[in-house]
Amino acid sequence: MIRLDRTGVKTPADWQVRVDAALPDAAAFKKKARAFEKLGEQGPTRKKGFAAYAPDTLKRNAKGKPEFPPVWQRHNEVREAIGAMSYGHCAYCQSAASSSHAGKGGKKKPPGQIEHFKPKSRFPRQAYAVGNYFLGCSGCNSAKHDKWPIDGYVRPDKGKPGKRFKFAQSGKISAARSSDTQAIKTIEDLELDRYWLTRHRKGAIEAHLRFVNMHLQFATKFVDVSSLKRRRSVRSGTYCIFRSNQPERAARLGEGAGATSVGCVRSYSSMRA
Repeated sequence: MIRLDRTGVKTPADWQVRVDAALPDAAAFKKKARAFEKLGEQGPTRKKGFAAYAPDTLKRNAKGKPEFPPVWQRHNEVREAIGAMSYGHCAYCQSAASSSHAGKGGKKKPPGQIEHFKPKSRFPRQAYAVGNYFLGCSGCNSAKHDKWPIDGYVRPDKGKPGKRFKFAQSGKISAARSSDTQAIKTIEDLELDRYWLTRHRKGAIEAHLRFVNMHLQFATKFVDVSSLKRRRSVRSGTYCIFRSNQPERAARLGEGAGATSVGCVRSYSSMRA
């Protein structure tokens, strides 16, 4: 998971008008939603969902079941802005959202799914909050579904999410700290260790290691091997293959950048699996 910048995502000026028009009774929805969210967050009523609590405030689908009108799906400017925030990749696993998208709609139907960070069934007032939206792949979105643990999940647009996870060369993911319950539950509930995602991640890691090792072999022709300090740091968010004690040669290897650390590539957590 990498840090996402939400500054480019704006709520349309007429967004609330669109939302109110889509609901059977916007005032009743807001009143019931406020009352619902005052109930215990992990209590049985909240877990059953808002549709069971106040079905008459929602529209009914073709099967007669109450559901939130999917306003977020009908307006491409919101979908496109959310998708651009993560460059068309899932905000959680960094898989390309188009990998599970049929692509039949072309530009009229951008790939990926709008994922509600706080599930709308448990937090109905967040159902139409654009700040609650991320682009998700079908794997992460379906696995997360309506789950919401006591401490919540790691937000991709807050703090330094990449530093809260670590990756093994095998592609396996784990929390960087054993006490980080948010990171642990994010991995568990979104199934970030699912088989094919782990396999793809392993392939990406191995490709980066081959790239780094190739440059290391080239670098040893110019820098004394005895002066190199090999260092791997996944938790820090950077994989530095070596640090030179000879700044002049290091700067030459770094194309005149003047850096003493050479051969650094992005961390496993920022790879597109």
